[in-house]
Amino acid sequence: MKKIAVAVKDNGKRTEHFGISEYFIVYDYDEKKHRIEYNNVIFSSKNRNSQEEWEKSADAIKDCDIVICEKIGMKAKVEVEMMDIKIIEEEGSVEDILDNFLNVEKKKDKIIL
Repeated sequence: MKKIAVAVKDNGKRTEHFGISEYFIVYDYDEKKHRIEYNNVIFSSKNRNSQEEWEKSADAIKDCDIVICEKIGMKAKVEVEMMDIKIIEEEGSVEDILDNFLNVEKKKDKIIL
């Protein structure tokens, strides 16, 4: 079971930029059954006075395996990847992005090397 954090805006309907996201919806992803289920919402407090707001986002998702966000800055990207968290940058509705994620993962299972 993997944990997917999605940076959200618009009441959880659309993806948000990683560094400014105040909320992450966390989903449990069953790799064998290709099933995603809601787990939790993580709040990442921002004070807008710090230039390193992305650090609060990184700390908020530290227990996740994958993060999906609209965009992520280069410094934050390097740091999050060093935390061994896979980053997926995609803009749009959370529902559509999770559907795309599942479709890609299912196709990977069909590839025989």
